Amino acid sequence: MTTLLILLPWTVVLALLVLSPQPHPALPWIAALSAGGLALGVARRNTSGPFARLVWIVLALSAGWWLAATANERFAGLQLTSPHYEVSGWIEGLPEQDRFGVKLRVRPACLSAGTEDCLIAQGRHALWPVLLDITVPHRMLPQPPLPGQHWQFLARPAIQQEQDPFSTFDLQRWLKASHVVARLRVANGDSAQLLDDATAPVQMARLALREALKVRLDGQPSGAGLSGLPVVLALVTGDRALMSQEHWRIFNNTGTTHLIAISGAHIMLVTGVVVWLFNLVLKRWTWLTMRVPSVQIALVLGWLVALVYGAIAGLGFPVQRALIMLTLVVLFRVWGRAQPLWIAWNVAFFLVILWDPMAVFSLGFWLSFIAVYWIIWMAGGAVLPVSKARMWTRVQLGIFFGLAPVLLWQLQNLSLVSSATNLFAIPLVGLVLTPLSLLWALVYGLAGNAADMLLFPAQWLAEFTILLLQWCADAPFSVLNTTPHPVWAMLLALLGVVWLCTAGLPARWLAPVLCLPLLLPAELPSGVQVLRGTAAPRIVINQPDRILLIGKGEWPALLPRWQQNLLRYQGIGMPAEIPVAGAGEHWSAPYWTLSTLSLRRHWLGRDLVSQGFLDLCRKRDEPVGELAWQVVYRNPKGTQCAVLLQWQGSRLLLLSSLTLKAQQSLLDTLKMLPAVHKVLFHPRKQDRFLPALVRFWQQDGVELLLTELPAPAWRDPLDALALQVSVLSESGPRWLEPATE
Repeated sequence: MTTLLILLPWTVVLALLVLSPQPHPALPWIAALSAGGLALGVARRNTSGPFARLVWIVLALSAGWWLAATANERFAGLQLTSPHYEVSGWIEGLPEQDRFGVKLRVRPACLSAGTEDCLIAQGRHALWPVLLDITVPHRMLPQPPLPGQHWQFLARPAIQQEQDPFSTFDLQRWLKASHVVARLRVANGDSAQLLDDATAPVQMARLALREALKVRLDGQPSGAGLSGLPVVLALVTGDRALMSQEHWRIFNNTGTTHLIAISGAHIMLVTGVVVWLFNLVLKRWTWLTMRVPSVQIALVLGWLVALVYGAIAGLGFPVQRALIMLTLVVLFRVWGRAQPLWIAWNVAFFLVILWDPMAVFSLGFWLSFIAVYWIIWMAGGAVLPVSKARMWTRVQLGIFFGLAPVLLWQLQNLSLVSSATNLFAIPLVGLVLTPLSLLWALVYGLAGNAADMLLFPAQWLAEFTILLLQWCADAPFSVLNTTPHPVWAMLLALLGVVWLCTAGLPARWLAPVLCLPLLLPAELPSGVQVLRGTAAPRIVINQPDRILLIGKGEWPALLPRWQQNLLRYQGIGMPAEIPVAGAGEHWSAPYWTLSTLSLRRHWLGRDLVSQGFLDLCRKRDEPVGELAWQVVYRNPKGTQCAVLLQWQGSRLLLLSSLTLKAQQSLLDTLKMLPAVHKVLFHPRKQDRFLPALVRFWQQDGVELLLTELPAPAWRDPLDALALQVSVLSESGPRWLEPATE
């Protein structure tokens, strides 16, 4: 049995993460024959020996591979090739709104392309639910759909976004972990129709709590600091729709994001408080305690309260995993047989993999199990009695060091104050704020606005917690940012952490040496890197004391998401408030903008200390470092522009969409300038190149860099002239070498 508990889940893990298995018809038969052989051995009381162990191994490997292959086939992303699809299904969870539209999670009853059979056809209560993401514009939905309603959509496949080369977020892994097999959007000419107005009572209660707190949040005066109401909502329902970017920055920089993501910690803490309260009352009932231990009844009642809490929190996949682990703990305690913590950990891992094999793609799944592993490792190995305060501190330090290699390798940042913040934040949030917030939600459901007498202290306590965390998040060097590292550096650092945290091993002071390959920043090459963008190409110029970014402004963000990912990728921290110059010019620029990000180097890496923005199409004479530029064409309205960049002797021409008349003016200007080495352009279907301009480039040996494949109408003329053309959508990012002339 131990072989099955260990081999089966790890077979699923390795198969899904490494091998991408496919179902094989022989595997179920092999697993069935192995199970039959084991049943026969149990009947004859012959379950030991080499043959029995071999049967257990065969059963574990075949069942694990079959389970992984079945899950991989079920949750494989759909290849949507038709222009339109008909979708009918039930709304799952709460709708999310932004300035573009409403994002819905739909459990489909049928997904088809016109008259074809359903590509997805499943019941409303499937064991492994398959989900769809559908975005609907606000103009088509004056009121967002309610959870549990049955809707029908005529939608089209969403535009597939390419993976940002600097992003640590893997969209495909996230979709698999969320059971989403396709993403669609409703646009002009499409439709959205309500079929059944039945709603889900629990989800409607969650939505009512969100709306109640949203009304109170909108009524608060501006400039009063960060409100605690979004935190109260997250602790009660797991809904983080009201949280701002500043909320996320504070929780991320202090390593306390897990406090507002309802998972095992919340379920266990709430259960512990309920069990403690019930046990205080039940142990005084002598008639009951003479027949049944009061703690067992308290455990069952706490488990029931945890189920209700999980339902209010939306029963997301992290909550489901936490409830599985809690059920296992309650069964062991009620059963009355002490089990080693390692066996409980392995059984929980086994059950969670059986319940949701796609959890292996979730980073939170691994962090939660690694955290529990380190809690057992640090708290279960004490030989001499240790005070509770010292044990609590030891556990927090163990979790910090145990999770650090994984976080640095996967996210490339680590909160250095997380151990200190979790020491006070976990008891404050878990033992006081969460029960108080849940009590407010319960009273609000019974008495309405009269429950505000409980909401005010909960809000005050949440804001006090945020204030403490903000002070820690803004402390100098609160976050360690590092550059990307290979997996072997992470594994070596994990070995060093185990060596450091294991009492009795010799030379433990040498263990930190194994962590150095993961901590030392990698040397990043300096030069010009050209990237593909959705609306315009992107250029990154690395210098020792600054980064220059050229692209199209993205209002209202000063630093678009791709630039933030770039800074994190290079191990550069971003303080809360930094000087900004030229923001208005950045947002008003019709096309090419230059972002100058000044850096400061210190012993933990580099920090961003100031930002400056320029409109490249307005002529500037002063260079920035080794970069100089010249506006070689600009129409009177400023909507069309061509800029010549010069960097280490290399000349790169940036083109926006130009009319043929504008290209003739550009050609006349280029004849009077030094030779251009490369031309960077984002083609559109209506764009055309002037033949004389193309012949001029051919004669000078210019390389044309395109972000997309050009339209067939002018792709053939380019091929006929044998102009050197590179397409970034096919080749990926390009490093431009300095000119050698």
